Amino acid sequence: NGKQILSEKWIEESTKAADVGYYGYLFWRGEYNSFRADGKYSQISMILPKKNAVVSFVSECRRGDELLKTVYELVCAKL
Repeated sequence: NGKQILSEKWIEESTKAADVGYYGYLFWRGEYNSFRADGKYSQISMILPKKNAVVSFVSECRRGDELLKTVYELVCAKL
């Protein structure tokens, strides 16, 4: 219906870099100025504002750091 649920202020605050580390408002910060929500075993939704893209995947990968590295190298770098 086009109704905005979250305020622009909340979105701005939730996606900016945290003072400590890379985690704030339940979003992780990453390469390419991305932010993402992670689920168990590397179920991930990643937003890349500067590339005007969203990357989401469902997996059962217990090596999430390796999976993310691969996504950054093979997917995000090509956008």
